[in-house]
Amino acid sequence: MNRIFLNFLAGCLLFAVACKKDDVENVFGQKPEERISDTLTFIRNELVNAPNGWKGGFSTGAKGGFGFYFNFKNDQTVDMLSDYSTSSGNELKSSTYRVSPLFTPTLIFDTYNYITIMQDPAPDAGGAAGSGFKSDIEFLYERHNADTLFFTGKKYRQPFTLIRLSKEEQESYLNGGLNKFNTDFTNLLNNNYGFTYFDNAGGGKISLEIDYVGKMANFVYVNSSGGIDSVYQTSYYTTSSSYNLVKPVKIVDKQIRSFVIKGSAIEGESTDNTAITLKSQTSPALYSVSDAFGNSKPFKKMVSRGKVNGVDANVAIFDRVNELFKASGRTINNMYFTMTNSSSAIFYINYTSGTSTFIASATYTYRREADRIYLKRTGIDGGNNWSTRATQVKPVDDLFGDGSKELEFKFDWVFSSDSNVKLPVAAIRSVANPTNMLYGKLQIQ
Repeated sequence: MNRIFLNFLAGCLLFAVACKKDDVENVFGQKPEERISDTLTFIRNELVNAPNGWKGGFSTGAKGGFGFYFNFKNDQTVDMLSDYSTSSGNELKSSTYRVSPLFTPTLIFDTYNYITIMQDPAPDAGGAAGSGFKSDIEFLYERHNADTLFFTGKKYRQPFTLIRLSKEEQESYLNGGLNKFNTDFTNLLNNNYGFTYFDNAGGGKISLEIDYVGKMANFVYVNSSGGIDSVYQTSYYTTSSSYNLVKPVKIVDKQIRSFVIKGSAIEGESTDNTAITLKSQTSPALYSVSDAFGNSKPFKKMVSRGKVNGVDANVAIFDRVNELFKASGRTINNMYFTMTNSSSAIFYINYTSGTSTFIASATYTYRREADRIYLKRTGIDGGNNWSTRATQVKPVDDLFGDGSKELEFKFDWVFSSDSNVKLPVAAIRSVANPTNMLYGKLQIQ
């Protein structure tokens, strides 16, 4: 029996040796290198054979989404526009690109352009020193459909989508469409809507909050009793005709993927090509500031979105501090008020002087009672920059005090007396002097 088994095994080995290597590799019809080569050729041809170019966008790890217009050419150059800034929305920038077989077919932007700005580690590009916006310049090919190519960032794994443009869309991009849509949308939303929302199941509402600075869309799920059940956040990027959500949001039975302007209204467009109209109310508030803002609440920070005309505030603190820093030759990179834990709060300023970055901050102890918060300053940053920048931070000390006593404030929504401004703004208002307040936009993080 053993001899029979050994003879059988020897025969199997001889048969295996006799098999050609190509017979194994061709199980799928092509060798691996042939399949990769075909995919590279497909991507290259798709990029250059779109007669009107492409629109696309991705999310970054540190600051929301960014949108782009691309026109890829056979000589491996690409013209692009971006919603990164007003100038980048108007000025075509040309650079080089290549499609290479790194480990998988990869689209690489290999000279400086609007995409590499997002990766730039220099603070003057807008991101953090050393890491920029935590974004990629190399994108791994995933798949395609009729008019769309799907990629993923190599390092930060954020999705990157390219969509073929029509002739009309291309003309819009080349004639300032990016900036025009952004201006039209923000003006329509800010000047015609109060508390914005979509109707939700069970009598609830889904509030929409647009964070223009962070380029995030925040959805607050408010139940029929006015309480907050949950918050969903996704980044967005601008096209010449929409705000596109990087990740769709579910509203009732729809997956909303973008916001568009239809006449004098804003609509949420879904993946099944239907639309839901955005609604608005001025009062009552959809939810209270005290329910929404705090260390254990959905929104963690209060930041400035600019001075609001018609708000009866003694000083627009965020804007005034920014003006004073600018007048001293310094640039504020980041400024906000937040409650860091259940008893401590901080007013935080990250600023640049020359090529160096500094932090000035004041810390406070606090206690909360319903819609009231009681603050007392307990310290300043270890680098003593709060003291050396005393002139610039004076508006903060005038409001929140120098630590000699506890001060009482109220969480509130504030509204503008200017009929052109409808959007409510969150505030921390002095109880003793109601026109003294810190007001701004609530942010999730």
